[in-house]
Amino acid sequence: MTKNSLENFMYSECLNNPAKICALAAAFKTLGNPVRLRILQALQGGSRTISQLAADTQQNQANTSKHVHILAYAGIISRTWRPTKVVRTANPFFGDVLQLIVVMFDERAEDIPK
Repeated sequence: MTKNSLENFMYSECLNNPAKICALAAAFKTLGNPVRLRILQALQGGSRTISQLAADTQQNQANTSKHVHILAYAGIISRTWRPTKVVRTANPFFGDVLQLIVVMFDERAEDIPK
C-alpha cells in the first residue's frame, strides 16, 4: 500500500466512523473561536502560563483560563507543572494544521471579501 493510498484509507475510515466524525467535528469546533486561535498562535513560541497567554491575547485571566481548559479538554494543548507554575504547551500537530490553514487563506486573500 502506497503512502497516498494509506492516507486515503485512513481518511475514509475516519469519515465512515461516526465516533471519529464527532471527534473531528469537536476539534474543528474548538478551533473555531478567535480567542482560542490566538492562544494557539501564542503557544507556537513555546510554553506559556495563563498570565502570559492572557497578556498575549489581551484577555482577562478568567476568560483565558476558560479557553485554555476547552483546548486542553480537546487534546489540543497540554499542561505541565513546574516548581512554581503551570505552563501550557500546544500539541505540535495542531500548530502545523493552523499554519497550513493560514497559508491557504494567504494564497486566496484577494478572493476573500473584506
